[in-house]
Amino acid sequence: MTGLVQLSQCVPDVLAQLFQALRDAEEARPRERHAAVVVQKYARGFLTRRRLDKLAKQVLCMQRCWRGYLGRQLATQAKEARDKRLRAEYFSAMAITIQRFWRGFWSRKYVFDFQARKRYLQRVAQVNAKMREVLAEEGDRAAHTQKAIAEAAAQAAFSNKISKLHHLLSTASQPGIFASPYQVAAGTVPVVAGAPVEAHLRSAFKKSATAGGSFTQSRSSPATF
Repeated sequence: MTGLVQLSQCVPDVLAQLFQALRDAEEARPRERHAAVVVQKYARGFLTRRRLDKLAKQVLCMQRCWRGYLGRQLATQAKEARDKRLRAEYFSAMAITIQRFWRGFWSRKYVFDFQARKRYLQRVAQVNAKMREVLAEEGDRAAHTQKAIAEAAAQAAFSNKISKLHHLLSTASQPGIFASPYQVAAGTVPVVAGAPVEAHLRSAFKKSATAGGSFTQSRSSPATF
Protein backbone atom coordinates (compact mmCIF):
# COMPACT_ATOMS: atom_id res chain seq x y z
CA MET A 1 0.00 0.00 0.00
CA THR A 2 2.76 2.33 0.91
CA GLY A 3 4.27 1.80 -2.47
CA LEU A 4 1.06 2.55 -4.25
CA VAL A 5 0.62 5.70 -2.19
CA GLN A 6 4.09 6.82 -3.01
CA LEU A 7 3.58 5.92 -6.62
CA SER A 8 0.34 7.85 -6.77
CA GLN A 9 2.08 10.81 -5.24
CA CYS A 10 4.74 10.67 -7.94
CA VAL A 11 2.23 10.55 -10.81
CA PRO A 12 1.84 14.37 -11.10
CA ASP A 13 5.58 14.83 -11.21
CA VAL A 14 5.95 12.10 -13.81
CA LEU A 15 3.20 13.57 -15.89
CA ALA A 16 4.72 17.01 -15.57
CA GLN A 17 8.09 15.67 -16.68
CA LEU A 18 6.39 13.80 -19.54
CA PHE A 19 4.59 16.87 -20.72
CA GLN A 20 7.77 18.92 -20.39
CA ALA A 21 9.61 16.34 -22.39
CA LEU A 22 6.87 16.41 -25.01
CA ARG A 23 7.00 20.20 -25.11
CA ASP A 24 10.80 20.10 -25.43
CA ALA A 25 10.46 17.51 -28.19
CA GLU A 26 7.95 19.69 -30.03
CA GLU A 27 10.19 22.70 -29.68
CA ALA A 28 13.21 20.71 -30.96
CA ARG A 29 11.27 19.05 -33.76
CA PRO A 30 11.98 21.73 -36.43
CA ARG A 31 15.69 21.79 -35.60
CA GLU A 32 15.90 18.00 -35.59
CA ARG A 33 13.85 17.87 -38.77
CA HIS A 34 16.22 20.39 -40.41
CA ALA A 35 19.21 18.40 -39.16
CA ALA A 36 17.71 15.19 -40.56
CA VAL A 37 17.05 16.89 -43.89
CA VAL A 38 20.64 18.17 -44.00
CA VAL A 39 21.98 14.70 -43.19
CA GLN A 40 19.73 13.14 -45.82
CA LYS A 41 20.75 15.81 -48.35
CA TYR A 42 24.46 15.20 -47.89
CA ALA A 43 23.97 11.44 -47.78
CA ARG A 44 21.83 11.42 -50.92
CA GLY A 45 24.24 13.85 -52.60
CA PHE A 46 27.19 11.61 -51.75
CA LEU A 47 25.36 8.49 -52.91
CA THR A 48 24.18 10.25 -56.08
CA ARG A 49 27.66 11.57 -56.87
CA ARG A 50 29.19 8.18 -56.25
CA ARG A 51 26.57 6.56 -58.47
CA LEU A 52 27.09 9.23 -61.15
CA ASP A 53 30.88 8.84 -60.94
CA LYS A 54 30.50 5.12 -61.31
CA LEU A 55 28.05 5.62 -64.17
CA ALA A 56 30.44 8.12 -65.84
CA LYS A 57 33.30 5.66 -65.51
CA GLN A 58 31.13 2.94 -66.98
CA VAL A 59 30.03 5.24 -69.83
CA LEU A 60 33.65 6.26 -70.49
CA CYS A 61 34.65 2.61 -70.49
CA MET A 62 31.85 1.81 -72.93
CA GLN A 63 32.79 4.77 -75.13
CA ARG A 64 36.46 3.81 -75.01
CA CYS A 65 35.69 0.24 -75.93
CA TRP A 66 33.27 1.26 -78.69
CA ARG A 67 35.61 3.89 -80.12
CA GLY A 68 38.50 1.45 -79.95
CA TYR A 69 36.39 -1.09 -81.81
CA LEU A 70 35.40 1.47 -84.44
CA GLY A 71 39.02 2.67 -84.73
CA ARG A 72 40.24 -0.89 -85.22
CA GLN A 73 37.55 -1.47 -87.81
CA LEU A 74 38.45 1.73 -89.66
CA ALA A 75 42.17 0.93 -89.41
CA THR A 76 41.50 -2.57 -90.75
CA GLN A 77 39.44 -1.16 -93.63
CA ALA A 78 42.12 1.44 -94.40
CA LYS A 79 44.85 -1.22 -94.29
CA GLU A 80 42.83 -3.48 -96.57
CA ALA A 81 42.19 -0.59 -98.99
CA ARG A 82 45.88 0.35 -98.96
CA ASP A 83 46.94 -3.27 -99.50
CA LYS A 84 44.43 -3.58 -102.32
CA ARG A 85 45.68 -0.37 -103.93
CA LEU A 86 49.30 -1.46 -103.57
CA ARG A 87 48.53 -4.86 -105.04
CA ALA A 88 46.67 -3.23 -107.94
CA GLU A 89 49.57 -0.85 -108.58
CA TYR A 90 52.10 -3.67 -108.35
CA PHE A 91 50.18 -5.95 -110.70
CA SER A 92 49.53 -3.02 -113.06
CA ALA A 93 53.25 -2.21 -113.14
CA MET A 94 54.13 -5.86 -113.71
CA ALA A 95 51.49 -6.13 -116.45
CA ILE A 96 52.86 -2.99 -118.12
CA THR A 97 56.40 -4.40 -117.94
CA ILE A 98 55.28 -7.72 -119.42
CA GLN A 99 53.34 -5.91 -122.15
CA ARG A 100 56.33 -3.69 -122.92
CA PHE A 101 58.72 -6.61 -123.26
CA TRP A 102 56.21 -8.65 -125.26
CA ARG A 103 55.39 -5.78 -127.62
CA GLY A 104 59.07 -5.02 -128.03
CA PHE A 105 59.79 -8.67 -128.87
CA TRP A 106 56.81 -8.85 -131.26
CA SER A 107 57.78 -5.59 -132.96
CA ARG A 108 61.41 -6.62 -133.36
CA LYS A 109 60.51 -10.09 -134.60
CA TYR A 110 57.46 -9.50 -136.82
CA VAL A 111 57.01 -5.75 -137.41
CA PHE A 112 60.39 -4.03 -137.38
CA ASP A 113 63.16 -6.39 -138.45
CA PHE A 114 66.28 -5.06 -136.76
CA GLN A 115 68.70 -6.31 -139.41
CA ALA A 116 66.49 -5.06 -142.26
CA ARG A 117 66.13 -1.71 -140.54
CA LYS A 118 69.89 -1.59 -140.02
CA ARG A 119 70.50 -2.29 -143.71
CA TYR A 120 67.91 0.34 -144.63
CA LEU A 121 69.61 2.92 -142.42
CA GLN A 122 72.97 2.03 -143.97
CA ARG A 123 71.54 2.54 -147.45
CA VAL A 124 70.02 5.85 -146.36
CA ALA A 125 73.40 6.90 -144.95
CA GLN A 126 75.13 5.97 -148.22
CA VAL A 127 72.57 7.87 -150.29
CA ASN A 128 72.92 10.84 -147.96
CA ALA A 129 76.72 10.75 -148.31
CA LYS A 130 76.48 10.65 -152.10
CA MET A 131 73.93 13.45 -152.06
CA ARG A 132 76.23 15.51 -149.85
CA GLU A 133 79.09 14.93 -152.27
CA VAL A 134 76.92 15.95 -155.25
CA LEU A 135 75.66 19.03 -153.39
CA ALA A 136 79.22 19.92 -152.37
CA GLU A 137 80.38 19.59 -155.99
CA GLU A 138 77.45 21.67 -157.20
CA GLY A 139 78.19 24.24 -154.53
CA ASP A 140 81.84 24.39 -155.51
CA ARG A 141 80.90 24.64 -159.20
CA ALA A 142 78.41 27.40 -158.49
CA ALA A 143 80.96 29.19 -156.33
CA HIS A 144 83.57 28.92 -159.07
CA THR A 145 81.03 30.12 -161.62
CA GLN A 146 80.04 33.08 -159.47
CA LYS A 147 83.69 33.83 -158.83
CA ALA A 148 84.49 33.63 -162.55
CA ILE A 149 81.53 35.87 -163.37
CA ALA A 150 82.60 38.34 -160.71
CA GLU A 151 86.19 38.24 -161.92
CA ALA A 152 85.07 38.69 -165.54
CA ALA A 153 82.86 41.63 -164.54
CA ALA A 154 85.70 43.12 -162.53
CA GLN A 155 88.09 42.52 -165.41
CA ALA A 156 85.67 44.15 -167.85
CA ALA A 157 85.18 47.12 -165.55
CA PHE A 158 88.94 47.36 -165.06
CA SER A 159 89.56 47.12 -168.81
CA ASN A 160 86.90 49.73 -169.47
CA LYS A 161 88.45 51.98 -166.88
CA ILE A 162 92.06 51.66 -168.05
CA SER A 163 91.06 51.98 -171.69
CA LYS A 164 90.48 55.64 -170.92
CA LEU A 165 93.87 56.07 -169.23
CA HIS A 166 96.10 55.80 -172.35
CA HIS A 167 97.75 59.10 -171.45
CA LEU A 168 99.36 57.35 -168.47
CA LEU A 169 101.42 55.01 -170.67
CA SER A 170 105.17 55.19 -170.68
CA THR A 171 106.92 56.66 -173.68
CA ALA A 172 110.48 56.50 -174.90
CA SER A 173 111.27 59.81 -173.25
CA GLN A 174 108.94 59.77 -170.25
CA PRO A 175 108.07 56.78 -168.06
CA GLY A 176 104.44 56.49 -166.91
CA ILE A 177 103.25 56.74 -163.34
CA PHE A 178 102.76 52.96 -163.20
CA ALA A 179 106.32 52.22 -164.42
CA SER A 180 108.36 54.71 -162.43
CA PRO A 181 112.09 53.95 -162.32
CA TYR A 182 111.92 54.26 -158.56
CA GLN A 183 109.18 51.60 -158.40
CA VAL A 184 111.15 49.37 -160.76
CA ALA A 185 114.29 49.79 -158.64
CA ALA A 186 112.37 49.18 -155.40
CA GLY A 187 110.34 46.28 -156.85
CA THR A 188 107.02 47.98 -156.02
CA VAL A 189 105.57 48.15 -159.50
CA PRO A 190 101.74 47.90 -159.15
CA VAL A 191 100.43 44.53 -160.33
CA VAL A 192 96.82 43.55 -161.10
CA ALA A 193 95.79 39.96 -161.92
CA GLY A 194 99.43 38.88 -162.09
CA ALA A 195 100.48 41.52 -164.64
CA PRO A 196 101.79 45.08 -164.21
CA VAL A 197 99.28 47.89 -164.63
CA GLU A 198 101.46 49.24 -167.46
CA ALA A 199 100.90 46.00 -169.40
CA HIS A 200 97.17 46.23 -168.85
CA LEU A 201 97.16 49.81 -170.13
CA ARG A 202 99.04 48.86 -173.31
CA SER A 203 96.74 45.86 -173.92
CA ALA A 204 93.59 47.94 -173.43
CA PHE A 205 94.93 50.70 -175.65
CA LYS A 206 95.78 48.24 -178.44
CA LYS A 207 92.32 46.65 -178.25
CA SER A 208 90.56 50.01 -178.35
CA ALA A 209 92.77 51.21 -181.17
CA THR A 210 92.17 48.03 -183.20
CA ALA A 211 88.42 48.16 -182.61
CA GLY A 212 88.31 51.84 -183.59
CA GLY A 213 90.40 51.33 -186.73
CA SER A 214 93.13 53.72 -185.62
CA PHE A 215 96.81 53.14 -185.90
CA THR A 216 98.73 50.95 -183.46
CA GLN A 217 101.35 52.66 -181.41
CA SER A 218 104.74 50.99 -181.15
CA ARG A 219 106.61 50.58 -177.91
CA SER A 220 109.19 53.25 -178.74
CA SER A 221 106.86 55.87 -180.14
CA PRO A 222 105.16 58.33 -177.79
CA ALA A 223 101.46 58.04 -177.17
CA THR A 224 100.02 61.24 -178.65
CA PHE A 225 96.44 61.93 -179.61
